[in-house]
Amino acid sequence: MSLLVIPNDLFRQAQAIKPLESNENERRQMKYSFLDSVKSKVKRRWDRDFKLTRVIDEIVFKATDRDYSFNGRETLVNCNCGLSTVDEVLRVLRESGEVIIGYRENPNSNGYKTPVVFLKNHPHFKYWNNILGLD
Repeated sequence: MSLLVIPNDLFRQAQAIKPLESNENERRQMKYSFLDSVKSKVKRRWDRDFKLTRVIDEIVFKATDRDYSFNGRETLVNCNCGLSTVDEVLRVLRESGEVIIGYRENPNSNGYKTPVVFLKNHPHFKYWNNILGLD
């Protein structure tokens, strides 16, 4: 699969989507359901890898209301881990098959910038699939 780069105009559309009308408890339940699904598909010792689970938790909780999370790698380092842990998290999530990871177009160059994580089992995923052809 080639690298998915999301143009800035489409990303602005993404930010205009109305979030799900859910309370914090519903978002937490969605997050735990997602985490259980990832755990079942990726062979890993979750009980010992606290840094990895902390970063996944941060990404997933932010993605539960709009179906995407666009935390910068440097922002995720604030979860008391290094860039290598953040890269490992993105690899683990991609391997699980539960997400699609794209990258925001960098407005200052021809490259890409921030990872954007889309949850496949989120109600808004159909919208993203139509716009970006994610599947």
